[in-house]
Amino acid sequence: MRTNDIRLFLVDDLIAYRTSFAEALDRESDFRVVGQVSSIAEARNELINLHSAVDIALVGLRLPDGPGTLVLAELHTISPSAQLVGMHGTGNEREEAMAVAAGAAGIFPRASTAGEIIEGVRKLAAGELLIPAEARIEHLQRALAYQAEQHAAFSALSRLTHREGDILRALAEGKSDKETADEWGVSRKTVAAHMANLLEKLGVESRLQAVLLALRYGVVDLE
Repeated sequence: MRTNDIRLFLVDDLIAYRTSFAEALDRESDFRVVGQVSSIAEARNELINLHSAVDIALVGLRLPDGPGTLVLAELHTISPSAQLVGMHGTGNEREEAMAVAAGAAGIFPRASTAGEIIEGVRKLAAGELLIPAEARIEHLQRALAYQAEQHAAFSALSRLTHREGDILRALAEGKSDKETADEWGVSRKTVAAHMANLLEKLGVESRLQAVLLALRYGVVDLE
C-alpha cells in the first residue's frame, strides 16, 4: 500500500450493489477499501476494530437500523478528518438535507456510475467541495425547517391521550369507527369524539393526514 492511497469504508445494506462497487473501487490504483458492512451497528463494531484510518466513508442514507449519518461519530473517533458521502436511491430532499446538516460532505444517487463516484471521491480527497456553498446553505435551511416541523409533530403526538393513540393505531390498521366501537364496547359517537380530538391536537384536517403523520414519525407501524 502506498501512503497516499485513499482509504474507503463502505456501509450499504444492498449487498450485491456494495460488493460490486467495492470491486470497482479496488481496481483503482490509488483507492483501498478498508472495510464494508451492511448496517450502523456493524459499522460501529467494524470501525472500533479497524486497524486502519479512513479517509472517506460511502454510506447509504437509509439503513436498516437508522440514517447512515449516525456512523459519523464513530468514524471521527478513529479518523477525525474523515468525510462521509451519502448514497441514496430515492432522491428524497428531506433525507438529503438532514444528511448534509449531520455532516455529509456529498450526496450521490445510487444510479450514479462508478466513474462518477470515483471522480467525486478523488475531488473530495483533493480538498474540493462536492456540494457548492450556496447549495449547502439551501440544504441547511431545509434541514432547519424539517427539524422545526418534526419538533412540532412530536409535541402534538405527545399530547394524545392513551385512547387517542389507540384510535390512531386503529386508523392505521384500516378499521372503521364501527369496528373500533364494537371492539372496545363503546358507542360510535364515543369513537367519533376521540377522533375529533385527535385531529384537532395533530392540526390535521383528515384521517389520512393523521395516519401519514404517525407513520412518518414512527408512532404506528403497518407491518
